[in-house]
Amino acid sequence: MHNRSMTIHKEMLELLPMESPFKTVGAMFKSCAVVGNGGILRNSSCGKKIDQSDFVFRSNLQPIQEYVRDAGSKVNFSTISQSLLSNFRYPDTYKYILNFTNFNTSKFISAFDEYKDFILWIPNSRYSSNMTFNITQLVRKTTNLQMLLYNVEHSEKIQTFWNLTRKGLSTGLILTSIGLSLCDEVNLYGFWPFPFDHKGRDLPMHYTEDLLWDTYRNFHDYPSEFILLTKLHRQGVLKLHLDKCFVDSLS
Repeated sequence: MHNRSMTIHKEMLELLPMESPFKTVGAMFKSCAVVGNGGILRNSSCGKKIDQSDFVFRSNLQPIQEYVRDAGSKVNFSTISQSLLSNFRYPDTYKYILNFTNFNTSKFISAFDEYKDFILWIPNSRYSSNMTFNITQLVRKTTNLQMLLYNVEHSEKIQTFWNLTRKGLSTGLILTSIGLSLCDEVNLYGFWPFPFDHKGRDLPMHYTEDLLWDTYRNFHDYPSEFILLTKLHRQGVLKLHLDKCFVDSLS
């Protein structure tokens, strides 16, 4: 992270919420599902179980309708990151989005069609801070979603709390931490950082795409995060779902 300052103009300040967007929620949600993107979700038939949750977290605008059986369709809170914006650049242009000149705005906006309620923007130090406010303005003008901006200081405090300071937190762990503060029960699906399941069968890195494991970049400490999650599972703080889900004969 860079230690630098920037001027927050009035129009930028107006994009920042003055109070918690969950202030009117009252009591915590009883049951929440955090849907990770791990390949272990493929062919899991967990969609119905996920959709039975009171509140569902998802990350990085994964397509929904194609994967309803395994990952459900309900969504209340999702994320986008600055690194994700590279998926919306025009072909044969610079691989990072530094401004809107190589950014396919229409494709980006259409990605929100399956989403509702809250979108959390997670920053990346590779990009200009102005991009945060540009994207926020775009989402608010073109969708009905409530855009939230992630506080980097909050991320640092979470890292210290979990004692995971070697690398940046994954989106999945960020959402899990938020879920633990909003929900009585937190169920995790699609959290499995290995190229094979517990029976030795090969798995894709993501359930929505055949992304090769050798393309994985070590931006996050997934093994240490998974050790933490299994510890919390054993303690009854949350529940990790790693097997196929039971479905009734009508599903």
